[in-house]
Amino acid sequence: MSLKRTQISLSDDDRRVLDAVSSRTGMSMSLLIRQAIHATYGNVDQEDATKRALAATFGALTTDRSGEQLVDGIRSGRRLSTHS
Repeated sequence: MSLKRTQISLSDDDRRVLDAVSSRTGMSMSLLIRQAIHATYGNVDQEDATKRALAATFGALTTDRSGEQLVDGIRSGRRLSTHS
């Protein structure tokens, strides 16, 4: 993995959190930030896999019914129906 140095601005509270976790775990602030990015936003490989899956299934369902009609057809019980 190639790393690029990036400067960010943190609030005093954010910095204290990172310092505390870094001291407790022995992980660098950089690693903690990278882990937070991946946990929050995923990574490029996940995003690409999702896009490929969506592209592969696009048009797989052929029907004249709307999404709402399809969902209502799956639901059971009058309380869940949008059409009373």
